[in-house]
Amino acid sequence: MSRLLPLLLLLCAFAARAGDDLPAEHRIGSVLEGLSPDVLFVKEGRPGTVDLSHQPVWELYPRIDLPHSWKLEVGYVQQRLVQYLDWQVIAVGLHGDSGLLPARRIEEGLLVLTEMSTARQRRLLGWTLVPKFRGFEGSMVSQADWRVSWRGRTGPAFAAVEEMVFSRDGKHLGYVARRGARWFVVIDGRQWGPYEGAQWLTFSADGRHHAFCVRQQARWLVFIDGRPGAEFNQLGRPVFSPRGGHLAYRALDGSVWHVVRDGRPSGGYDDVGRPVWSPDGRHLAHTAGRTGEHFVVLDGKPGKSYTSVRQPLFSGGGRLAYVASDGGHVFMVVEGKEGKEWDEVGFPSFSPDGKNLAWRARRGGEWFLVIDGRPGPAFEMVGEPHFGPRPGQVAWLAQRELKPLVVVNGRPVSGRYDWIGRLRFSRDGRRIGFGAMKDGETWWRVVELP
Repeated sequence: MSRLLPLLLLLCAFAARAGDDLPAEHRIGSVLEGLSPDVLFVKEGRPGTVDLSHQPVWELYPRIDLPHSWKLEVGYVQQRLVQYLDWQVIAVGLHGDSGLLPARRIEEGLLVLTEMSTARQRRLLGWTLVPKFRGFEGSMVSQADWRVSWRGRTGPAFAAVEEMVFSRDGKHLGYVARRGARWFVVIDGRQWGPYEGAQWLTFSADGRHHAFCVRQQARWLVFIDGRPGAEFNQLGRPVFSPRGGHLAYRALDGSVWHVVRDGRPSGGYDDVGRPVWSPDGRHLAHTAGRTGEHFVVLDGKPGKSYTSVRQPLFSGGGRLAYVASDGGHVFMVVEGKEGKEWDEVGFPSFSPDGKNLAWRARRGGEWFLVIDGRPGPAFEMVGEPHFGPRPGQVAWLAQRELKPLVVVNGRPVSGRYDWIGRLRFSRDGRRIGFGAMKDGETWWRVVELP
């Protein structure tokens, strides 16, 4: 039952699609009502899933909106029992990619069956779709071909489609596929290849540019809009600037790591992290290390050295923040200024206007949410910040006596529940809504704020 509770409690997100503002409080149901929305079952020899259409899971589970005019088909030579395509996704983030996350095909696109905070979703660069061919034990199947249909045209046949990527505006589709040991990249129907390997296809935010990595004669290179770049021993995922006019990626040349910005390598380090662009595309930052020291490099210039540093983050206004450690304690560095020391510090989150910075921090057995350097009240645990529409307004989940509650600007505004879902402010910031479960019942709660 404990494994099913988070899935059963998805009903608490009913308000997400009910309108632009928060609906009134109402009881949604009990734990005993309904089934998990991602239970796979077999009926009359065919796989199926519980219908998602009646369950308002959109607020808790991320949804990838995709155009309707695409399809992936797989042919078979032999078939016994039931074979089907299963979907997984990779969340491509500023500080690295997730592992394979379970997903489900829905009419609007894909539903990612993993809880994800608003703060984490804001840090995502995009999604990579990974189709997997599945069969039941005892099945005997020889795959014939995989074909992608896009905008009324069916592409060439492959032994497998390894990953698919849509541009953010939904106007472009690319995928990486293979035939035996030969790899190909197809973008909007145009095919590149064959190669010894191919991966990390990505589009710019405006959809006007694309890039992917390929291996030829044991060397890796990046193709940018179909034009090959320099060869290296190893590459990292290419990252476009937010406005799409610039590209950066990690590259290993011999035993030395560089960051390549618009085709020009710089650095020469023992290791480097994924490059991060400022929102205006004018500045580039990344972590780097050399002879036991670690630092953040901003526009090619190394900063102060520490025992360790974590991935930097730019605000909308270009402020730079990152977590650093100098010995046994860690602290936040904002615009080059070191903050208070803590035993543990979480990833920073800027407000949408870039004026406020919040992060989780621990000292001993107590957790705090730190806002602009000032810690809030102590709790057993705190969640990631959720910024509201009012200036300086921030909410978060906290835990007391092993039960969660809602905190806004340092003041608890709810009682303690057995479980609380994602928070949602009203448009004017005067109310906050959330799904909550207590004594086996699930409710949509709305709290008036001062």
